[in-house]
Amino acid sequence: VEKTVRGGIVADQVGYGKTAISIGVILSNQIAFPSEKESAVLKPVRAIPTRATLVVVPSQLMRQWPREVEKFSEKGALKTVVVKTVADMSALTAKCIMSADVVIVATSVFRSKLYFDRLAKLAGTKAM
Repeated sequence: VEKTVRGGIVADQVGYGKTAISIGVILSNQIAFPSEKESAVLKPVRAIPTRATLVVVPSQLMRQWPREVEKFSEKGALKTVVVKTVADMSALTAKCIMSADVVIVATSVFRSKLYFDRLAKLAGTKAM
């Protein structure tokens, strides 16, 4: 029976190769960008189809991760988008995320008041 896994956590001690393992999994499980037919199925859900893998890392690893992606994959094999701040996120377009293979986001982005304010606005609710 074939199963599709859409997420996971790699948690181990320092130096055990979590980054290399994660990049290997990303490379071995690359999915094709949704076809027009598949995109039509997603439209009622109002989802933005993307093949990107979201990697959420502590701020101190934001410089390391893009370098490691290049180190453990062929140069240019994975299009990487880096989001260090909410301002970085605001500068991105849906097309940029849709075409990315890896989106690396600092955990601090998800703790930002500005992030929560924009999320509330997007959801149509009051700011948190």
